[in-house]
Amino acid sequence: MKKSLLLLFVLFLSGLVFASGQHIYLADPTIFYENGTYYLYGTGGDSNFGFQVYTSKDLKSWEGPKGASNGYALKKGDSFGTKGFWAPQVFRYNGKYYMAYTADEFIAIASSDSPLGPFRQHKIEKLPAEIKQIDPYVFFDDDGKIYLYHVRLTEGNRLFVAELNKDLTAIKEGTLKECISATENWENTQQAEWPVSEGPTILKEDGVYYFFYSTNDFRNIDYAVGYATSKSPYGPWKKYEGNPIISRRLLKHNGTGHGDIFKDDKGQLRYVFHTHHSDTLVSPRQTAIVTLKKDKRNGEPVFGILPETFFFPQIYLPNVNDYGQAFKNPVWSEDFPDPAIIRVKDGTYYAYATNGKQKGEFCNIRVLKSPDLVNWEPMGDALPQKAAWASETDTYWAPHVQYYKGRYYLYFSATHNDKKGMGIGVAVADSPAGPFIPEKKEIVRGESFENIDPMLFIDSRTERKYLYWGSAFKPLKVREMADDLLTFKKGSKQKDILFPSSKPYETLLEGPWLIEKYGKYYMFYSGDNCCGERAHYAVMVAKADSPEGPFIPMAKATETESSVILEANEHWLAPGHNSIIRDDAGDDWILYHAIDAKKKASAGKDTYTQREFLIDKLDWKGGWPVKMTPSFGPAAAPVITDKNTFRNPLLSSGPDPWALWHDSCYYYVNTAQDCIILKRTKDITDLRNAESKTVWIPDHPSYAKDVWAPEIHFLNGKWYLLFAADDGNTDNHQLYCVENTSADPFKGEFKMKGRISTDKDNNWAIDGTYLEHNGKLYMFWSGWKTRRVSTETQCIWIAEMENPWTLKSERVKISEPELDWERIYKNPNGWTPSYIIYVNEGPQPLKNPEGDKIFLIYSASGCWTPHYQLGMLYADADADLLDPASWTKSPQSVFSQAPENHVYGTGHNSFFKSPDGTEDWILYHGRNTETDPPGEGDTRAPRAQKITWKNGFPVFGKPFPNAMILNKPSGTISTRK
Repeated sequence: MKKSLLLLFVLFLSGLVFASGQHIYLADPTIFYENGTYYLYGTGGDSNFGFQVYTSKDLKSWEGPKGASNGYALKKGDSFGTKGFWAPQVFRYNGKYYMAYTADEFIAIASSDSPLGPFRQHKIEKLPAEIKQIDPYVFFDDDGKIYLYHVRLTEGNRLFVAELNKDLTAIKEGTLKECISATENWENTQQAEWPVSEGPTILKEDGVYYFFYSTNDFRNIDYAVGYATSKSPYGPWKKYEGNPIISRRLLKHNGTGHGDIFKDDKGQLRYVFHTHHSDTLVSPRQTAIVTLKKDKRNGEPVFGILPETFFFPQIYLPNVNDYGQAFKNPVWSEDFPDPAIIRVKDGTYYAYATNGKQKGEFCNIRVLKSPDLVNWEPMGDALPQKAAWASETDTYWAPHVQYYKGRYYLYFSATHNDKKGMGIGVAVADSPAGPFIPEKKEIVRGESFENIDPMLFIDSRTERKYLYWGSAFKPLKVREMADDLLTFKKGSKQKDILFPSSKPYETLLEGPWLIEKYGKYYMFYSGDNCCGERAHYAVMVAKADSPEGPFIPMAKATETESSVILEANEHWLAPGHNSIIRDDAGDDWILYHAIDAKKKASAGKDTYTQREFLIDKLDWKGGWPVKMTPSFGPAAAPVITDKNTFRNPLLSSGPDPWALWHDSCYYYVNTAQDCIILKRTKDITDLRNAESKTVWIPDHPSYAKDVWAPEIHFLNGKWYLLFAADDGNTDNHQLYCVENTSADPFKGEFKMKGRISTDKDNNWAIDGTYLEHNGKLYMFWSGWKTRRVSTETQCIWIAEMENPWTLKSERVKISEPELDWERIYKNPNGWTPSYIIYVNEGPQPLKNPEGDKIFLIYSASGCWTPHYQLGMLYADADADLLDPASWTKSPQSVFSQAPENHVYGTGHNSFFKSPDGTEDWILYHGRNTETDPPGEGDTRAPRAQKITWKNGFPVFGKPFPNAMILNKPSGTISTRK
């Protein structure tokens, strides 16, 4: 019954299934069409490597990159150019394919035997030119002459033409002539001193030459396309009075321009071009296509566009994950109702189900195991010994398993020996496969089937334990459990948290499953009839600020009709009784049972329906799960990495991440707002499974709110937590220090040492960190020069410390936000403060391997914007660190957002060494979107990547995309055995 992963070639054999599309981010695009295939080239997001190529049969669905050189049709090193590979054009000539392009702000032409490349030059050289020239367009006229239209950089971007030699190696002497420059108002809307006309394309019809071009700087929202006409390839050129014909006014997108004309398979003229990324961001620019139309005005032919034909071509990938893997429901085609899931430390998944047969034998609780959530192996009966209080029944329902302090706890519901109703019990084992040994007494019991479907939840913030359960047309319930997980906590009370209603699926509620996400608690539950010929079942969701509620159903919170997020379709009926788990890519997966529509019960024949085991990815939007139905074709499989690799982000949320390597373990903290939660692990990339404890909770109102950017340090044999907090007014932020004298920070108590007085006026201060250097202890932090009146300016300060909570010297300012990239506080698509805030914050010291320099990496601009980024100060290691003159500031940011990789707002970092000490790593937070999506809380998530060194300076590179598989830090002992 094993369901193998369907690899990519299987998808091609069985019919390609496409996932949702992604825009193509190529600027200055061109399309070459031949033999039913379109080839798309353009300027990439990183233009220093060459040109990629994508292919399509219909212009809308594209595959790639498919170039012969690892996706590149032209790769740096194969022809002229070291950087700035821009604006390609591909054409066929004398039986070969040619690419004219820009590199290093000169023009070159390379050839290939295929439109996929590789395009190469036998002799690497540019077209000879006395000044810089870009944006080539090679035009073949009817008389056999070949012309090069291009831009020359001379008092602006000006458009020129020259005849090319037949071998395409040079222009003919004496043929160069200027054609067009930006002289009209629409061509220079910002009245720039360097006017721009560029991106030439030539079309010839009925003896008339049509010269299409773009004007304004490409960063200008008014970047647009117009054309001019002439009877000669040299001009003179008459500009069309109706210019521009492509603009933001017509297409409702900024920065429309720099493209190419091509004919589709039906002979229709199309224009491919780029637009800005969004209303607020220029890059990465998006590829777009629109249809051209030709009309007559005053008896003369004129060109325009059909705006309704405008679209963004999409990359459609086979519906597989980043390993080329897919799956098809069901993942277990035998009966397996009420599936509950757990992943153990070695990475193996275990799923548990209601009583029934497995391998021909009856089981009280069935258990499967899997390495990947898709391939499942039967393990027999997890509960071979019945509970004493339920020894006379075979009815053992809806298990849930929780790992806690080295043991596994299995919660189940069963019919009580008194036959009056059902109860909930617990059994304990040392192995996830069992055998679980049941406790002698039930936890709770009652009449009917009100007490079924238990789920145990441990709150990561407070370590409090809760049991959820319910059914039988009664409310779902919760009650706090004792630390032994076997009994209710003394003094706790049962609470009703969700109530049946007359809405569809809600007359009976059962199967609760709780997760924490976006700082909220989401309760998934099912209703109202799981089985039989009248099975009518679906999954719903509610949300709360506390594990004990109150839970607000999605319908009420969103003012919609239904809270249903998983419902039947024509293939699968009555989906429900779910569990939730996250894969190694950070995606949530819903596991549930459903009835195959072809095997459903029929009236008068079947009273039982086989409920099979299904999984599907759970998407989120606006702080709620996206409504779905069971998948029935090949779908992208969960991403499960091997134990030696990982993918970012490390957690779904975790702003201001900080890690310390001590005694062969990493200690990790991040901002949690109202407490400090400490994690401990040998594998920094496996924070989701790290040991966790809330080690400090505010005990005084003056520092009870906005607990920001905690750090843990081990100094002089003691543990210290350094953090900022306030009384609810962020203008009152101060730094605080707590101490724990225990050798183990998970033991003992962190006691307040006091507020750190950073100056005589008790100025605002956040983001403190320590540096031990040359026998001295220093503290760096971010703070104001004086109390804020209107504008707020956060500077970086340093002081020598008497001890971790007392300054020995006066504070000294070593940096303030003075460069443009340090002073961005307006958020283009989200919250922006009502007053100016210029930011230098989050300082983090770093020593180079040579030991001769100290670097201070800090964060600049608003953390609420996508422009949050890292700057750098550095000083000689033997310099006076308290002398501002010892510090040099890098004029450019050293690490910032990578829109092409969908990582934004990169900052507030820390550094750590690999376990073997051979590698330096940066730990930082970033978002997948430009700003926090509404309803999804704080999406700043911790990410890690290795840094390198060059000439004694750190090299950070770019933020890696989530899809990238990375090797773990060298020497990591994986927590997955």
